[in-house]
Amino acid sequence: FLEGFSCPLFRDDLLEILYACGVDNFDVYSTEILDPDSGKVYKNYKAVNIIGAVAAADMEKSEYVLSDGIPLIDVPFDKLVLRKDEIQDLLIFRLAENLTTILVHESIRNVLLDKGYITGEYMDAIQFYEVDKFGFL
Repeated sequence: FLEGFSCPLFRDDLLEILYACGVDNFDVYSTEILDPDSGKVYKNYKAVNIIGAVAAADMEKSEYVLSDGIPLIDVPFDKLVLRKDEIQDLLIFRLAENLTTILVHESIRNVLLDKGYITGEYMDAIQFYEVDKFGFL
């Protein structure tokens, strides 16, 4: 049961793949997950801090509704259009306009598909949506 936990948890094998793809903007922290029903402790996950948030949303072309009038941190996008000049060669990053949104390069998505971590279907364990060459993780 995780309440108010905003740091993503990545399994060790997923982290190994991301590192092999060239991702290098993570701080990782050892994590133990306790199953309260069985008492089993899982130690094969890491809490991951993705370093750097990028203000990459093209706010004029994207569709969203602001509740506080400030287009940062928690913008609820109905349609997200990215500014490629802000992204450059980043493989994975947090979107500054919505910090819970993690974007990954298509090359990483393809590796995860090839290795069977995802199927590309809606409601996959890791969900991807086409946003040019980036998707949500």
